[in-house]
Amino acid sequence: PVKANSEITHIQSICTIPEQTGIQLFVRASENLFSLTDTEPEWVLVNNGVLAKSVRGSYFQIGARLYTDGESKNTPLLTSVSLFYNETEPPLPPFNVFAKAGNESATISWLSSVDESAVGYLLYYGTAPGEYLGELAIEGNSPIDVKNKIEYTLTGLTNGKIYYFAISSYSETDSNSRIEGVLSKEIWVRPQRTMP
Repeated sequence: PVKANSEITHIQSICTIPEQTGIQLFVRASENLFSLTDTEPEWVLVNNGVLAKSVRGSYFQIGARLYTDGESKNTPLLTSVSLFYNETEPPLPPFNVFAKAGNESATISWLSSVDESAVGYLLYYGTAPGEYLGELAIEGNSPIDVKNKIEYTLTGLTNGKIYYFAISSYSETDSNSRIEGVLSKEIWVRPQRTMP
């Protein structure tokens, strides 16, 4: 796969097309490999290397129809097809992330991403460094979509236990899919009571 929402710019093919034969090329794209079916998403015709309309996604497919001559004696030969695309860069994560311990809670805050394409954040949490598989917070399983907030409190945590956190930014595409960036620097906090 390529980065989400990458756009195909053009196609180049090497082929031999005898008289009365022909080749048609098609492309399509999806953000999810498993959503590709025989008919969805739609195939887009390629004419002389130019696409009939914009095609964007993380997974690309190329299809070809080869037509013989009227007597089925000559067939076209498609030797190679090269697909060219522009990748869409994911948004940058927040550079500064902070944590404050509470009684069975942790408040995580961060400075907004400097990337103007970021429209929201995902809060990852877990009980081991680099493993954000948290499931115990009342607010939900990791990662939690906190939308465009820059502070979020998780409750229902265990006092005395260390929790690890990281934040990623995401942007949205024209097709309402997300492009998620890399994770921020990891921070940790240990929820605890303020009184014995």
